[in-house]
Amino acid sequence: MTQATFGEQACQKFRAKLDSYIDNELLTEGNLEMIEHFRNCTSCTQEAQDRRGVRRRLRDAVREVSVPAGLERRIRDRLRLPKEPQAKKLFLMAIAAALVLCLGLLRLNYPSGRLLRVALDDHLHCAVMHHAISPISGVVKQLPDRLKGLTALVKERVPPEFALVLAHECREQGRTFIHLTFGDGRHLLSVLITRKQSGESLGDGTRQAARHHFQLAAVESGDFVLYTVSDLPAQSNAGILAAFAPGLRAFLDQA
Repeated sequence: MTQATFGEQACQKFRAKLDSYIDNELLTEGNLEMIEHFRNCTSCTQEAQDRRGVRRRLRDAVREVSVPAGLERRIRDRLRLPKEPQAKKLFLMAIAAALVLCLGLLRLNYPSGRLLRVALDDHLHCAVMHHAISPISGVVKQLPDRLKGLTALVKERVPPEFALVLAHECREQGRTFIHLTFGDGRHLLSVLITRKQSGESLGDGTRQAARHHFQLAAVESGDFVLYTVSDLPAQSNAGILAAFAPGLRAFLDQA
């Protein structure tokens, strides 16, 4: 009885911080504490996945709403008019705030931003969360025959202390990834490959981004985008991508 009560109290404590964890607002120590809890609590892990799903659906719904031309200007003009009833003015201010939020989301929705964000989401959901729910024992290979040889090609360029723990195809936000995960017992490294969609481009060179303690590097290779996502230092993460990217293009063209 005491153990059950303690477990419930611990879960309540962690669930109170779930939204901050999902928004990457916790410090490194807080994130590590959450991930350690996920390793031992499938209930909280499922709750985190459910909340991410709700947020994803809300975000997609906002993106589908088109903002009429001139709406922001008209709202600001109305706010400047004198003698507006207080309740009506507050209502218009709420609309203006919502509009600013929508415009901010649309700015984050540019093709290059989406290409970076979706890879980080796939790493978190597929590698980090999967590893937290069910620590992988042995190598899990689920790549189709056409990709035979890919793991060996990438493994040659990954630090030797990193072992392959997952190799499969997965989907994130409607996009298909080839996903290889390597681990050394302390860090997880994802190598991700996806085909570019119409109008998508990262531009020339390597793009890098950081979200809390995760580092992301991405580069275009023909019709594909290649990524490394990890909790390694930024230079190490980008260096691994630079090592295997040149040899991967020919393989992908043939596959």
